[in-house]
Amino acid sequence: MLTRVPKEIRPAEGAIKPKALSFEKLSSQEPLKFQFYYGDENNPEIINTIYLKDSHDPLKLYLKVFNDSGEVVTFKDPKGSENPPTGSVGDETASATNCHFHLHFEKDLGLNPHEIEIEPNPDSGQWQVNYDDEPNFFAVYFLHKQELKLEPHANITICFLNLTANNRTVKTSNVEVLYGGKDLVWKGEDQEDIEDEISSRIAISVINHPSKTKIPLQFRVLGSNKILNDGTTKNTLILKVINSPLSNNEREILSLDQSSKFIVSFEQGEHPDALVATTSQLNAVQINVKDPEDWAPEHTTNSTQWSFTPRASLKQLTAGQGIELLITNLVTSSASGLACIYIDYQNVGSYPDGRLVIPIEKTPLLYSGENVGIGINNPQAKLHVNGGDAVISGKVAIGTTTPAAKLHVNGGDAVISGKVGIGTTTPKIHLAIGDNDTGLHLEDSQNLSLMVKGKQRVAMPDGKPVVISGGLAVGRDSTSIERILCGKVVVREDIKPMYPDVYVREDIKRMYPEFYKERDVFFREDVPMGLPWEPEVLFDTTGMALYGNKIDRGFHIGQMNTGEFQINFEEPFNSEEVDKAIVLLTSLDGECTVHLLSISPFRVITRVAKTQERKDASFNFVIILPTSSDRKYLGSFK
Repeated sequence: MLTRVPKEIRPAEGAIKPKALSFEKLSSQEPLKFQFYYGDENNPEIINTIYLKDSHDPLKLYLKVFNDSGEVVTFKDPKGSENPPTGSVGDETASATNCHFHLHFEKDLGLNPHEIEIEPNPDSGQWQVNYDDEPNFFAVYFLHKQELKLEPHANITICFLNLTANNRTVKTSNVEVLYGGKDLVWKGEDQEDIEDEISSRIAISVINHPSKTKIPLQFRVLGSNKILNDGTTKNTLILKVINSPLSNNEREILSLDQSSKFIVSFEQGEHPDALVATTSQLNAVQINVKDPEDWAPEHTTNSTQWSFTPRASLKQLTAGQGIELLITNLVTSSASGLACIYIDYQNVGSYPDGRLVIPIEKTPLLYSGENVGIGINNPQAKLHVNGGDAVISGKVAIGTTTPAAKLHVNGGDAVISGKVGIGTTTPKIHLAIGDNDTGLHLEDSQNLSLMVKGKQRVAMPDGKPVVISGGLAVGRDSTSIERILCGKVVVREDIKPMYPDVYVREDIKRMYPEFYKERDVFFREDVPMGLPWEPEVLFDTTGMALYGNKIDRGFHIGQMNTGEFQINFEEPFNSEEVDKAIVLLTSLDGECTVHLLSISPFRVITRVAKTQERKDASFNFVIILPTSSDRKYLGSFK
């Protein structure tokens, strides 16, 4: 940061009165001129401009002082001055009486000397720079530590860091450079002293960064901007003001301080149809901020304005950040149509103050998503009427313009709570047809049943097979089927157990000691809690897998490649079912055949077709249990 001139050598107020030259005489009498610029010296982005402060890192601001005359200008070595300034603190302290030149900025720029720095480099290290805060201007003094000659058209460049205007106002301001009159600046080869102090002045523009031409504040209405104007409904609105910069905006942050403010107000005036609500209705309105830890609300009772100021901890709004407001208890009886809510913003970023206008629609009919509400602001159905009756003569059409019935719904949903009766006024199940206990019944959210005379005939549980009570008959004279069991045994070398450890119940091991000496088997009920499970794979061991439903377990009999398998079902076959069962076996290995050994227990063997040697092979099986049949079963016998 800049260092202020020591108090003991500051001039008394009014002691120095610079002599300003008229602009008409600048070209002939000003050997030194100056300009400010951003960017590269040979291709500056913008000249004689100072950007307003924002929350981004300030750009480097360059000061170029150049000799615009045809004669050399010499800055004398301050240590060799014949008349050192009275009261100086060392020859290298820059002050009003001991400097080669100094800048005067107008005070209304709000420059902060505690932030301003000179970029360090070999050239800047030769300059002593100090500042002083005068009543009418801010002065920066420059003293070169050694003699410095500026040939005609030569220049000095000094880079300022963190030099920004802090007045939040776009404007034009004057800056002047002063030199001479201190026996420290010579002109010409004869080293003629510039006896009188000369002032050169330029006008600079104080503006936002070029990418910040328009404040990126936008409003959002979260949900609907419609309110019911029935005079009784307490409407709710959610408004949000966010920092929404364009994608090419490189300076997207909006700075905040204790002077920043958002002010909410409602349409006022002498035209009642244009009002959001009357003053008495607005007195009951409440507006709360979503993040009270970031924003301090302020509202005076019976006032129609609410203001919100950022707390000290909230210094800026980055892209996407903003303020969210919840408006409640908004009752209105104003005429249908548009009205406005205003959100004024003050001292946000380095932009001028402004206003956001939010249109609000007053209506007796409210749409919420795909629902329509009359007298209610949160309809729960396609058409939700609150209070009174809805009387409709003729036909009612929803989703069609040509209804074919008293109530014709085409597309969309019709929501009915309770039970529905068709042909009955006392339904006992969810959909009763003809009488009160025949139709569809939803036992819970996952089990749907078809009921006949109060008895379940078809059960359709979620994720489980459909259960038909009383058998299944296809065709009027067909044999009814009680159960159908099907599955598949797959034998393949690349099948591996699903888990590194094998879980087998001790009682199973005791039942088949020879089998478990060398074979690994995994059963569904043996899976420890928390382990994943592939629901269709019931039997999983090295080289083999069994698929199917209603199967308790399956295993290979004996050693590897004996071709003998046993499958146990959850519901064992009784003797009557064994006599009725129809068994279909198909080999999945073209070189092998599959043969049925027994139904209870269900055992099969697989053989090589040519040699009839036993060999493990993949196969499908289907077991049909008819209600009655003279046929035994189909399949192969050993």
